[in-house]
Amino acid sequence: ITKLKISFPYMSSCPIKYLKRGNFNASPGQYVLLNVPSISAVEWHPFTLSDSSSLELHIKADGGFTRSLAELASEKIEVAIMGPYGLGLGLGMGFGVLRRTLHRRSDDAGAKSLVLVGGGIGITPCVSVLRGLLKENLGFNSIKLIWVVRERSTFAIFEEFLSSTIIHRPFVEVELYSTRPVKDLESVPSTGWT
Repeated sequence: ITKLKISFPYMSSCPIKYLKRGNFNASPGQYVLLNVPSISAVEWHPFTLSDSSSLELHIKADGGFTRSLAELASEKIEVAIMGPYGLGLGLGMGFGVLRRTLHRRSDDAGAKSLVLVGGGIGITPCVSVLRGLLKENLGFNSIKLIWVVRERSTFAIFEEFLSSTIIHRPFVEVELYSTRPVKDLESVPSTGWT
């Protein structure tokens, strides 16, 4: 039995147990199919891995299945996982395809920049890719992550990771945008971000 970490925005993480069968080798950007028999024995839902090395998911409790899962967050439940699926960035070769692409396009004085753009909980694949890129040294001069959300409080989901990334890696820049106007700044939960 291995732990799968699932985090819900605005809630504490949910420890969920699952039975691990065989090797689980994932690349940044890949996803898994998740089934929770106590919710439905036949429903499988796709979720992008937030961290492919530690099997971590961030799930927004937005629909029927995800709301039911969030309600079970305080309980230990069994889940089934299939995957990982999708090519991801690694393609099973460590960032080989991206590395070759960068090599071909680095004729301009070796300048290598990358921009990752995500919206709402859709930032998850970008965070997974960013984590993977920071583990591999591909020689980027700059990496920019742009994240657009409705509510400023959503930024708290990856606040710790993004803060530590920016502090320790000056070549990483993060731009955060909130589309919903804030009428009363006093009522907005503080995330420490501006």
